[in-house]
Amino acid sequence: MISSTVQDFKDIRTILKGFLSSAGYKVLISEDGSIIADSAKETFENCLKAVEASDILIVLIGSRYGTLCDEKSDISITRQEYRHAKELDIQYLVFVDKAVWDARHVYKAYLRKGLPFVESSILADKRIIEFIDEVDEDKRWIHQFSDVADLLKQVKAQLHIVDPQYELYYQPMKGNATNPDGSLNFELGFKNISNQPLLEFYVLIEFAAPVIDIQYDFSRSAVNLTGGSGLSNDKRKFEWSGQMLPSDGWIVFEVKSRDTLKIASLVTKHHGRFASTGTIIRGTG
Repeated sequence: MISSTVQDFKDIRTILKGFLSSAGYKVLISEDGSIIADSAKETFENCLKAVEASDILIVLIGSRYGTLCDEKSDISITRQEYRHAKELDIQYLVFVDKAVWDARHVYKAYLRKGLPFVESSILADKRIIEFIDEVDEDKRWIHQFSDVADLLKQVKAQLHIVDPQYELYYQPMKGNATNPDGSLNFELGFKNISNQPLLEFYVLIEFAAPVIDIQYDFSRSAVNLTGGSGLSNDKRKFEWSGQMLPSDGWIVFEVKSRDTLKIASLVTKHHGRFASTGTIIRGTG
């Protein structure tokens, strides 16, 4: 879940959600309907329920303090979401706009001298300083970001998000999906989406059910793999290896099966993604 004020982080929240979604995360943000709201509950109560449903809370702190939980409270919804995650021992990451972080130190120096707090476009509320101080007292690392690219870079590092080097797809063969004996034809393909050769590319695929046969389609493959042990005796495992060059084309295999083709597991040393969903396939390194 992404926790922040919406007004000053609207574009960043959208970009961050897209980035995390492409990495395989299901992301909750309040403005797109992904948080299921109970009409019988207050807004902040629905937000806290969303925190409870999350594995990770990403907190963004900027120039605005945000909407309060209720009229009697001095605590913003974002701050309460942070506290709720901490209370429930839910993993959280806190990112502060660097301009706000730097201004906080200047403002605190003025406040120590007894000077009054004066709102600015960088720090609109004294309670932002108190919020950051509260996080700082927890002895947890607070990340500062200068722009959205910097934020994405840091989120990527903290969540250990990998860059995919190849894509995989499999689907019924277009124009020839079935055979006279009732068996089914599928096409399965790999494409190098990195900017360098994938040396010693090795793949081990285990199918959910035995397949009849797999043939390498030389005519439709843009680059060549040298070969491997092929299909196992039990017809469930398929191994192939070689060097996969960067190319706009695919390496294509034709698979004949009695059942709908389903992959139970896939092992490669490289990181990849499913072309249809964008789900990351983690390599063995």
